[in-house]
Amino acid sequence: MCVIIYAMGFEHIIKSVIEKFESEEKNKVLYLSVPEMFMKTLREFIPNAKFIDLLNNYQPLKPFMEIISESSPNLEFVKKVSYSLHENSFIEYFKNGVVCEREDVVIPEEIYYEVSCLRRSVVKMLCEFSSDTYVVANAQLMGEESIKILRKLENKNLKGKFIFCFNSLKIDENTTDSFKAFYQELIDASKPNFYTISDFSDSFNRSNQQPCVYTPNFTELLNSLKNCRQFFSLEQGYILTNWILDNMECLSMNYTQKRALYLEMGLICFYSGHSDEASFYFNCVLESELEDNIELMAMFFLSQVLYDRNACNTALKYATLLKQKLSEDKDSVCYALACMQDYIINERMETTFVSDEECIEKYQHTINLLEQRGLVNNAYFVSLVIPWNLVSNPKTKDFIQKKVDEAKDITERLGNKFGLSTACHWKGIVYSQNGYPEEALKWYNLCNELRTEIGQLASVMKIRNGLSYELLIRAKYRESYDLINSFISKLINIDDYPEVIITLNNTARALFYARQYDFAYVFLQKIMHFLNIFNLSESSANSFLPEYNDILMYRTVIDYDREDFLRAKINLHNILNNGRSVTPIEGLLEYLIQAFILVREGKILESEKYISLIEEKFDSVGKTQEHRLVFMFYEYAVTLFKAKKLDSEEVLKNADCASQKDFEDLCSKLSKKYMEKGFALAKEKEFDFFLLEDKPFSVEKYLESVPKFPQAKVDLVKLEERAEKERLINQLHGRLRDSQFLNRIMSFNSENTNQITYAKNVSQSIFDYATADCVFIAERSGVEWNVLSQVSRNDCENFSNEKWEELLQISREQEHPRLFFLKEKGIIFGNLSKFEFEGGIVIIPGKASAFAFTGEDFNTLNMAIMSVQAQLVMLKQNEHLLYISSTDQLSMLKNRRALQEHLSLESEMIRRYERKRNLYMHEAISFIDLDNFKYYNDTFGHEAGDLLIACFARLLKSVYRKVDFVSRFGGDEFVVVLPNTTCSEARRAAERLQEALEKAQHFIPDLEALLDKKIEIKPKYLLGFSMGICSNSDTDDMTDMETAMINADHALYYSKQHNKGGVSIWSEIKDKLSEEETKRVRLINEK
Repeated sequence: MCVIIYAMGFEHIIKSVIEKFESEEKNKVLYLSVPEMFMKTLREFIPNAKFIDLLNNYQPLKPFMEIISESSPNLEFVKKVSYSLHENSFIEYFKNGVVCEREDVVIPEEIYYEVSCLRRSVVKMLCEFSSDTYVVANAQLMGEESIKILRKLENKNLKGKFIFCFNSLKIDENTTDSFKAFYQELIDASKPNFYTISDFSDSFNRSNQQPCVYTPNFTELLNSLKNCRQFFSLEQGYILTNWILDNMECLSMNYTQKRALYLEMGLICFYSGHSDEASFYFNCVLESELEDNIELMAMFFLSQVLYDRNACNTALKYATLLKQKLSEDKDSVCYALACMQDYIINERMETTFVSDEECIEKYQHTINLLEQRGLVNNAYFVSLVIPWNLVSNPKTKDFIQKKVDEAKDITERLGNKFGLSTACHWKGIVYSQNGYPEEALKWYNLCNELRTEIGQLASVMKIRNGLSYELLIRAKYRESYDLINSFISKLINIDDYPEVIITLNNTARALFYARQYDFAYVFLQKIMHFLNIFNLSESSANSFLPEYNDILMYRTVIDYDREDFLRAKINLHNILNNGRSVTPIEGLLEYLIQAFILVREGKILESEKYISLIEEKFDSVGKTQEHRLVFMFYEYAVTLFKAKKLDSEEVLKNADCASQKDFEDLCSKLSKKYMEKGFALAKEKEFDFFLLEDKPFSVEKYLESVPKFPQAKVDLVKLEERAEKERLINQLHGRLRDSQFLNRIMSFNSENTNQITYAKNVSQSIFDYATADCVFIAERSGVEWNVLSQVSRNDCENFSNEKWEELLQISREQEHPRLFFLKEKGIIFGNLSKFEFEGGIVIIPGKASAFAFTGEDFNTLNMAIMSVQAQLVMLKQNEHLLYISSTDQLSMLKNRRALQEHLSLESEMIRRYERKRNLYMHEAISFIDLDNFKYYNDTFGHEAGDLLIACFARLLKSVYRKVDFVSRFGGDEFVVVLPNTTCSEARRAAERLQEALEKAQHFIPDLEALLDKKIEIKPKYLLGFSMGICSNSDTDDMTDMETAMINADHALYYSKQHNKGGVSIWSEIKDKLSEEETKRVRLINEK
C-alpha cells in the first residue's frame, strides 16, 4: 500500500510508521519517500540504527558492501559463499577498503555470469552479517546492481532490518533509468512497506539551502572506479565516469593521473557495454604516446573492444603491436594476454593455410603462456577456442577430446558454470563430428540446462544453435526451424554478429533442406551481406561461420530450381573462379549443380557420373550428414523428372536417344532409381521428413507433400540496419587509429632533428601502425645505398644495393610511384625520391598484418609517405645549408663558427657530467700554425698556398681520430679538439703529425704536380708547423673550453717566438713568459 501524507506533524507520523515496521517480524525492508530535511531527522527516531548516506558515497554496490564491511565479516564464510575468482577481491576490500587486481582478466563473454555470481554472494553475506537496523539516506542514488540485490533481499529471511529513504524532491534529478523503473514499480504495486511522506513547507524553504559540495581527490576517484569495476557495480561506475569527464578540468590533476583515470573509465565503459565511450577513453591514453603499463593495458582492451565489435582487422593490429612492444618482456602477464588476443582474433579471421602441427603448436603455446602466468581462467577459455581443422580431423580427435576434458576439469575446479557449459557444448560438438549423435545430444542438453540457468541471452542462443544443428542433421527440419524461431526475434539484441550469422545460416539451411526455397533465399542473401559487412566473407577457423561460396552454392541450387539457368551458371562460374574456398561438405553441392546443368543439356548419363562422385566422396566428408545425401538424391530425381519435358534435337543428340520417348523413359528410369536410393537411406537413418509413405514414392508425391513453414519471427531489415550502423562505427574506429598515426608522423616535422633521427622516429611509427616485421628507410648516395633507419621484430638482413636499385626502378615504372605491394616478394616499397633526396622505404609486413591490410590502410600510409618524403627533402636541404655554413670550402674542414659552437656544446656536456655523475672529462686543444707558409704564397702564388692548405687539412684528418674535432681557424691556423685526451697524449699526436708531414715530403710532390715542374726548396723553407696545447684541466674552470683554446693560442705564440716548429704546452710554459708575453696574455684574456 502506498500511503501519501502531507505532513502535518511529521514527528508523530514518522514515529508511527517506524514503530509499526519494527514490530513486524516478517517485514525486513521499509521504503520511505520523504523530503531531504525529514530524512536527516530519522536519526532521532531510530537512535540505535546505523545511518548510511549515499550522497558523496563512492563505495561499490552502495550501500551493501559498506554494510557488510562494517559488520566485520567472517572471512571463512566469505570464502564459502564466493565464486572462486571473487574470493580475493572480497577479502582485500573487507581488509583494506580497496580491491587488488585479479590474477586473471575478465572474459567479456562471462561478465553476465560473474555479475550473477557476485550478486548471489553479496545477498548471502547480507543475510549472514546484517543483524542491525540500517537507515540508507538518499537511496535514489543506488545503481542498477544495488537495486537487483535489493529485490532479492525482499524475499530473504534477514537478521537485520533496512529502511531505504528516497529524497522525494530529487527522484527525477540525477537518478538512473533503472532506479526510476524500480520506484515506479513501488508506486504501481502499492506495496504495504512503501510510504510517501510530503511537506509543502520544505519545498518553499529548499531554495535557501546551500548543498555541501564534496570534491574527491585523485586517489579516491581511482580507487572508487577500481572497486566498482572489480565488483561489477557498473552503472554506479558509469555515473562516476561521466561525472569525472564533466569535471575533469576542475579536478587539478596532472596528465599522468588523468591517464590512470582514463584507463579505469574505459574499463568501466567496456564492461558495461558502452564500447564507443570505452574506445574514446582508451584512445585518450594512447594519444599521449607514453610507454608504460597503462598504455599497454589500454592497447589490449582497445583490441578487445574492436574484436567484440567485429572490427577484427583493426583489433589484430593493436594485438600485434602489443606483442611487438613486449617482445623484450615475454615473461610478463601482459605479453601472455597479447598472445591470447592475437590467437583469438586470428582464429576468427584466419584464412591462410597452416599445417595441423603449426596449428597445434600455436594453440598449445598460447595456453601454456597463460597457465605459466597464473591466468587459469583465461587459459581454459583459450583451450575452448579450438581450430576447426583440428576438430574435423580424425588424426587430432584424441588431442582435442583431451583438451576439452582438461578445460571441463578446470572449470569444475573453479566453480565456473559458464565455462563448464562451454566445455559441455564442445564435448557435444566433438562427439557429433566423430559420429556419436546421441552422445552429442546428451552434452548439448546439459549445456542447455546450464545456460538456461545462467540466463544470458547470447550464451543461450549459442547452445540453441547447437541443438538446432543436431536436429538438422537428423532431418528434423521443422523442429530445427521452430527451435530457432523461438528465439530469433531476440537477434536484434545480440552484439555477437558471428553468432547472428550462424543463427541465420542454421535457419536458412533448415528452410533449404525442407524445400522452403523462397524463405531460404531471403536468408541466404542477408547472410552474404553480413559476411561482407563484417569482412567475414573469407570465413575463418571459427567452424560454424559459413564460407561465402557455401552460401552462393545454396543460392545456385535454388536458382536452378526456379529455372533461372543463366544466373545459376554465372553463380557456378563465380564459385569456381573467385578464389574463395568451399567447405568440403558443402562442396558436394557443386557436383549436384554440375549434374543439373548436364541434365538440362540432355547429357543424362554423364550427369549421373557426378552423382556417383558425390557418393564416392561422401564417406570422407559427410559423416553424420546423411540427410544431405538423401536430399541430393531426391533433388537429382526432381531434376530428371522435370527434364522429361525437354524437347529438342540437340538434347536428344546429347542424350544419345533415338526418340523423345526414349529420352523420357531414360529420365523416368533414373528419377525412380534415385528416389528409391534416397528412400532406402532415409529409412535406414529414420529420416521421417523424407519418409512420406512406407515404401518408395514418386517425385510428384514428394513435391506435393512439401510442408509450409511459418514466417520467421525476425525483422531482417532492422537487423541489417543495425549491422550497417555497427560497420560505420567500426570504420570510424579504424579512421581514428589512422588519424592518430598521421598526427604522430606530422608531429615529427616540428621537432628540431637531423635526417637520421627523423627517419628512426617515422620508421618506428610506421612499424607500429603496419604491425610489420621490418621497416627500412634508405638514402641513395651515388651508387651506394645507406640505411638511415631500421626497425625490426626479428633480425632482418639489409637489402643489397642491387635490390634497392631494382625496387627503385620498378617504382618508376608504376603509374603512381608512391607505395606498392610486391606480393610475390612479400614487401611494400615506397619511392621517397624528390629533388636533392633519393631514397626509399621498405615495409615487410608480418603475416597477420599482411592479411589485415586494406585499401584504406594503404591510403593512410601513402599520406604518411608524402609527409615523410617532403620532410626528408627539407632536412636534406637544411643539412646541406648547415654543411655549407659550418665548413671551410678550401680545406673542407669545419670552420671557425662551427668550432665556437662545438666548444660551447663541449663546455655544457662537461658541466652536466661533472654535476650529475661527479665525473671530470679531460679535453685537450691543439692550436696549430703553419711555418714558412708566406714563403710559398710569395714565391709560387696564392694557388700554391691554397693547395698547401688543402693538403695539410687532409693530413690532419688522416692523423687525428674520428672523434677529434678538426677545424680551420683562419689563414694558415688550425685548431683540433681532442676529447678524453691529456696534454702528453696530444703531444704524441703532434709527433705523429710531424712524421706524416715528413712522409708526405712536405707536399713538394703536390706542388710540382700543380706547377708541372721540378722545384728545389731549401731546408729552412720546408713547410712545417708550430703548436700550442692546453687542457681544460689546466684552467681555473674545467668547463670553460673557450679559455682553454685561448691558452693554447698563447702556447702557440710561445712556440713561434722561442721554439719554431716545436710544441709548447700551456701548463709548462705559462711561468716562463716574458713581461711582454705576459702583457699580451693579459690583454687577450681581458678581451
